Amino acid sequence: MPQRLLSFMLLLVLPLAHAEQIPLTIGGTTIQFPMESDYVRVSDTQPKVFDLVQAALPATNRLVEVLVTRADMTRLEQGGATAGIYYEIQVQREIEPRQISIDDWNALKPQLTAGMSQDELDKALATNSGSNDRLSAVAGKQVGVTFGKVSAPTIYRQTPLSVSFWMLVPIQMRVGNDVTNATTATVGSFAMVRNKLIFIYGYSTNASSDSVARLRSHVNDIVDQTIALNPSDTAVRSTGAFDWSQVGKSAAIGGIIGLLLWFFRRRKE
Repeated sequence: MPQRLLSFMLLLVLPLAHAEQIPLTIGGTTIQFPMESDYVRVSDTQPKVFDLVQAALPATNRLVEVLVTRADMTRLEQGGATAGIYYEIQVQREIEPRQISIDDWNALKPQLTAGMSQDELDKALATNSGSNDRLSAVAGKQVGVTFGKVSAPTIYRQTPLSVSFWMLVPIQMRVGNDVTNATTATVGSFAMVRNKLIFIYGYSTNASSDSVARLRSHVNDIVDQTIALNPSDTAVRSTGAFDWSQVGKSAAIGGIIGLLLWFFRRRKE
């Protein structure tokens, strides 16, 4: 029975009041993101894992960063499994270089959910089959991912500068002869920061109602702090119109595919 390569889950117990600010670059703009002191950036500590997650994502999305706890990273490096939640920040490539005005955001925000319908979600998952080839190429072994019936994301919170949703995702991942099944919870948010639109995700393999409620609350805090740290300029004008329904679809599919981190396993070399 092979050892787990990776199971990226983080703990919910530490208050965000102890977060430090880390710089992230979005379309040439630097934003400050709150990261708790016991978290690490996967792009720095495990670039191969970062590349695996990017390979899994649809071509429309760019992975900006993945955050896990130091304790979980240690377990990962020792070939063990972790438990808790982890976070990702993504952007849609098409809109990343654009400046988004507050007026456009307010006028077009309702269109975000148009791309998050059941039909659009099913189509997006069906057309993302190339991720298995990309994952296999990066992992150096055959990787296969299949999804069960994924329901359309449920919008549970809206603020003046964010829209948040959640969903349960049944998934199976095959790495060589090893097969892992789970139902995971995804909480995601569109957030306007410094006139840029980013996707913030939190993940948990505990799909109970209490766990989902805690996950929502934690992601809400992160989203609110990120917006507060990066106020948007009301004088900025948009750099051009785009299809916001496609943005919603990119956010939904990025949230589903991003949770594959939990399934990656690493043999102790």
